[in-house]
Amino acid sequence: MENKIYIARVDDNGNRDSSHSGKLNVTILHSTTHSETLEKVRCIMPFGGKNSGIFGNITPGSHVLVTQVCVREGNTPNPEYGGGATDDVYEWFWLGVVPETIGIQDPLDPTKSRLSSSLPDAEDMYHTTNIPNKTIVKSTIGHKLILADKVIQGGNKIWTQEDYAQLRTNTNKQIKLDAGIGPGHDRIVIADEHGNQIIINSTPENKPGKNSIKLECLGNFHALTHTGEIDITAGKDSTSNISVTNRGKGNIHIQSTHGDVTVKAEKEISLECKDVRVVAKTGDISVTATEGDISVKADDGNISVDAKKNVDITAGDNMTLTASRIDMVKG
Repeated sequence: MENKIYIARVDDNGNRDSSHSGKLNVTILHSTTHSETLEKVRCIMPFGGKNSGIFGNITPGSHVLVTQVCVREGNTPNPEYGGGATDDVYEWFWLGVVPETIGIQDPLDPTKSRLSSSLPDAEDMYHTTNIPNKTIVKSTIGHKLILADKVIQGGNKIWTQEDYAQLRTNTNKQIKLDAGIGPGHDRIVIADEHGNQIIINSTPENKPGKNSIKLECLGNFHALTHTGEIDITAGKDSTSNISVTNRGKGNIHIQSTHGDVTVKAEKEISLECKDVRVVAKTGDISVTATEGDISVKADDGNISVDAKKNVDITAGDNMTLTASRIDMVKG
C-alpha cells in the first residue's frame, strides 16, 4: 500500500475521546464532491513514554495531517504448516496541526482586512523581525508558556536582550525568569494582573538594587508562621539600616500576646515623638542604668512625680536638691 499524507478537518466534537488517548474524528476532503470520514484516529507525540510526554487540545475545525501506518504485517500461507494468508493491518494516525492564514480586520482601516497567521501570538513571535524569536505554547483559552531568546548584536559582541522563560495565565498572572541584559531584565518576577508582585533583582540597574528582593501589594501584607519563628536580620557585614515606616495615617503596633517585647541596641535607643506614654496595667515600671546615669529633663515644662501611696528616694551617697525655692507641704 502506498502511504499518503492527507489534510483532514477535525469534526464537530471530533476531539471528544472516551478512551482519553488523544484520538480524533476527522474528515478528509478528497475533492469538492468526495469526502472520507475517519473515526478514532490515533495521535503521535514528539517524545514521551508511559504516562509522560506532551499533548494538548485540538479544537474542532482545525486541520491536521493524517496518514495510514502498517501496525502489523500479514502472513504468506505455508503449505507445510497450513493456515491461510493474512493481510497487513493499517491504522490511521494524525501527525500534527496545519496552521492556517486567516483574515482579520485591519486596526488602521476598519474597512479593510489583512491576512494573519493562526500561530499562537504570531505578531509577538515575529516582533521587529520576520524571524521567530520565541517558542510559545498556548492553550485554547489563552494560558501560555513563552521561551524568548531574541539576540541583539552590536560590534564584535552579542548581547542577549529578551532572554526569559515565562508562564502566564489568560488573566495575566505570571511567573517570569528573566536572564536578559539591561533595565527591567535579569530578575525573577511573580505578579498578578493587579500589580501585586515579588521581584528578585540580580542587577544594579533595577530598583531597589543588585541582589535585592521587592515585595509590593495594593492591599494588606500578612506574614504568619503557626509554629516557627519570623526573623528579619541584616547580616554582620551589612552597613544598611532596617526601617519600619508607615507613610499613611495609621499606627504601628508591636504586640506580644503571651510573651515579652525586648528592644536592645549596642549603642543608643532613641524615642522621638510628640508625646511618650509608658503604661503598666498590672505590674511595675523599672528604669535601670547598670553602669551609667539616669537623667530626667524637661527643657520647657514641669516634671511631676505622683503616687497614690508612698514615694521613696534613696541615695547611697549624697543627695542634692537645687532650686530657687523649695516648698515641702504636708498633705
